[in-house]
Amino acid sequence: MWTRKSNLGYNALKSADLGIHKGATKLSMALYKYPEHLTKSDDAAFDQIHEPGAQAPHAGIYRCVACGLEIGIAQYHTLPPQDHHQHQSGLGRIRWQLLVYAQHKK
Repeated sequence: MWTRKSNLGYNALKSADLGIHKGATKLSMALYKYPEHLTKSDDAAFDQIHEPGAQAPHAGIYRCVACGLEIGIAQYHTLPPQDHHQHQSGLGRIRWQLLVYAQHKK
């Protein structure tokens, strides 16, 4: 598995970095500790599916819709390509959906 290192490279991930925590029965959404720092939103940005290599419209956490792998990425950086990670047979191709985005104070 891989995670974004910079605009040009990727670092290897350990399975523990994939959101699998002790007691988990399946791969779940990104974890958080302090709910007071998160706000539920119905923003249409969360409904969009992004192709590999597309520009990330928001800084945040994106999830592969086929396998659940999550990545963190800066706004306007390029989402990982189709060969970013391998899927089990039958899962489909890599596509990214926004889970959480950073809201910048102005």
